[in-house]
Amino acid sequence: MEIKAKFYFVSEAGADSKSTVVKVKRIQLLGKEESFLFPVGKQTSTQHGQLFENPIVKNVVKSLKVRNKFRNVVLTLTDELQKIYLDIEGNVVLYDEYLEEVTTVQESDVNRKSMVTIFANGCPAIGLYDSGSNVSLVNSKFLSDKRNIKQIIGGRDTIKGLAGMAKTEGVDWT
Repeated sequence: MEIKAKFYFVSEAGADSKSTVVKVKRIQLLGKEESFLFPVGKQTSTQHGQLFENPIVKNVVKSLKVRNKFRNVVLTLTDELQKIYLDIEGNVVLYDEYLEEVTTVQESDVNRKSMVTIFANGCPAIGLYDSGSNVSLVNSKFLSDKRNIKQIIGGRDTIKGLAGMAKTEGVDWT
């Protein structure tokens, strides 16, 4: 039986802070709502040797040369990969270790809050500046309960690193 899974790859700073390393953070079986996080110490090519030998994954690694970029890639799980990422009942594992589950709802909520923070606090890198109009826009478009954004998500430091995400996601805020 053919099983497909979506893998989430991210480029991050390596151990020596001069190199960039590509990690696999998450797996999601197609047709399933849940995604599963790989443990922090088990996200590199060392722990996922068979996966990183896949030609598609090799191309993903080549494309992730800049830090803090990501790719979602769908792969058909070969028999070898099924033995690594699925137990005998089809549950998601990593070599018989069950993974932490994250539902799509939780993930979407995190992304929504991140974007709300960018709008609420301003982000010059993407042309947004701290203003009441940003707060009003976010309150009207994204928050159904109309609470003040700054009460929900604190401080300017929370937007650090999110400017690039907003640009690369191509989100239409109109």
